[in-house]
Amino acid sequence: MGWIAKEINSRIGDAGPEIFTPDAQCLREMEFEYAVYPHQGNTEEAEVCQLSNLYNTEIVCFTTDKHEGELASENSYFSVSDSSNLVKITALKRSEDGRSVVIRGYNSGESASKVEVSSLFKIEKAGLANLLEEQHDALKVAGNTVSFDLEPKKIFTLRLQIVREDNQVNDDCDLVYEYDRKREVFDNFEYASYVSQEEIQSELDRAESLKDRSHHPMWRRTALEAQLSAILAQHRFNEKRITELGYGLNEVRVQRRVYDYIKQFKDPDQK
Repeated sequence: MGWIAKEINSRIGDAGPEIFTPDAQCLREMEFEYAVYPHQGNTEEAEVCQLSNLYNTEIVCFTTDKHEGELASENSYFSVSDSSNLVKITALKRSEDGRSVVIRGYNSGESASKVEVSSLFKIEKAGLANLLEEQHDALKVAGNTVSFDLEPKKIFTLRLQIVREDNQVNDDCDLVYEYDRKREVFDNFEYASYVSQEEIQSELDRAESLKDRSHHPMWRRTALEAQLSAILAQHRFNEKRITELGYGLNEVRVQRRVYDYIKQFKDPDQK
């Protein structure tokens, strides 16, 4: 921490710019959850992709008042399936132009798969698009279902134009998430000092020690990074000092203006 990149033994070559970044802090308590799934065969045969989706997608529940049910016990606004069960959905959203529903995903497998998308709504038009959501291939709609072939390791973006009926909406409901989101509070964390004169001097010394190597092809980048790091460290120190002086100057200006008004009020004739 405190540097853009540090070397690691498993990497060939350098890891990246060796520049001092004292304000790069990630202060928080973190919790991680891992899942272990023993299975036979390879990951495709065990459908690990689909199981990982189930594990990483939290359950969202709606609670309403007591009323006569109008919906089926099981249904989906949009349903996506594929012949290999290896397609992963990454987005379901309104298109940027507001005219369509966009479903995006990719084939995580090593072989082609036939994808089928169905909807509770009537699908007027459907087509494949690029990542900018510009449609390039129209698809045939069969009922409320469209299908297409997806090559391995390929991303797809599907645009659907649907017909929405005016349905009665029950506003008396609460949204309940599986996990309550915790609000991050950083007040209890003590921040490290921004940058000190000693750290600036250390970067200046490092830049000076590499100055003679600045024309060597293997050291030129490192030498230039050291010089830039020293300049940025000085800039951060000066920026903090400028901010402190700016606030102090503003306070003094306000105090001086108040004094001028009081003086003018007591002695209007004195300039």
